[in-house]
Amino acid sequence: MPSNNLFVAAGTRVCSALVEVVFIFTILLWEVGITLYNLISKPLEEGKIVPKGQPGANGDWPEYVAPKDTDSRCSCPGLNAMANHGKLCPGRTNSSYC
Repeated sequence: MPSNNLFVAAGTRVCSALVEVVFIFTILLWEVGITLYNLISKPLEEGKIVPKGQPGANGDWPEYVAPKDTDSRCSCPGLNAMANHGKLCPGRTNSSYC
């Protein structure tokens, strides 16, 4: 009966590949949907998202402060946003928090 094990292994690989294709297709469809929505939706006016001069995210995030020439930044937009809002120490490479 070794041939049955071969069919089971092949079936498992096919099933795994189908799940992966469906997963990738779902993510692609989601991304295309969001992109199309952003293209057709009306952009928000300045000051409607967060009023100028106010902290963002329901007051939990400090106000944006532009990086100085001496500040260290990386290629990660999330870390840069955290540093620009005072959640991480700008310019410190040996410490993750202020």
